[in-house]
Amino acid sequence: MLTRLEIRNYTLIDHLELDFGAGFSALTGETGAGKSILIDALGLLLGDRARTDLIRSGATRAELSAEFDLQALPEAARWLSDEALDDGDACQLRRVLQRDGSSRITINGRTVKAVAQPTKQAFMYVLNRETGEPIWPIVEKPVEKGDVPGEWYSPTQPFPTKPPAFARQGVSINELIDFTPDHA
Repeated sequence: MLTRLEIRNYTLIDHLELDFGAGFSALTGETGAGKSILIDALGLLLGDRARTDLIRSGATRAELSAEFDLQALPEAARWLSDEALDDGDACQLRRVLQRDGSSRITINGRTVKAVAQPTKQAFMYVLNRETGEPIWPIVEKPVEKGDVPGEWYSPTQPFPTKPPAFARQGVSINELIDFTPDHA
């Protein structure tokens, strides 16, 4: 459960601290009040792609942090323990975005040295810079076999589970527009 969110120099926000109590919390407000900014900040903490234009005008860096209570999430607590990133029943994520495009991620105060590799298919593979191991799981999913004669096709391809693809995935033949000129 998310218990705290702190944001500094992110988009329009100078400094914001939100504490969430136990139970249901809802973000409400008029259009343009900034609800999406908070959700996007949380997405960055969870691995979404960072951009320098997200840093508040005039600032050299943006700082985002979130604290989670893991008592009801034993799988997450186990993963943190396996990675030597555990700190009791809580987890603090922190991300700093620099104006030069660099980004630093810490989990419970420990730096996670990560490299993000975008692909032409709009996926982002995020790997530990030192070990090469994925930060988030990569799963094998079945893919359609092509119809090019003599071409070999793998029955599966690796798909990162996070962050989400930064462009639409999958297009069917029914969604294509035929721009072939008519010769009458």
